[in-house]
Amino acid sequence: MLFVLNDFFSNIHWYVLLLYFSLIWNIYYIHMSTYIYIHKKKRKNISETLKGNIEQQIKETIENNLGYSMIYNIVENIRVKNINIVIII
Repeated sequence: MLFVLNDFFSNIHWYVLLLYFSLIWNIYYIHMSTYIYIHKKKRKNISETLKGNIEQQIKETIENNLGYSMIYNIVENIRVKNINIVIII
């Protein structure tokens, strides 16, 4: 009886290992394919929003006259450095 069980397990051993590794490989493959798909989608959305923001900034700069936008940029740069300045227009 022990010999029969031993023979049975020695034969089924490779099938179990094959099933186990194929299961692990399938889970890994599904996980990585969904992970790559989600991150490509996120990257695409981020690039679209950045593109939209840049286009909007260019449009606003063109709509405003160039002198005003230059003064505004100077004031914003100075505000970032915490320097108080008064511009008389």
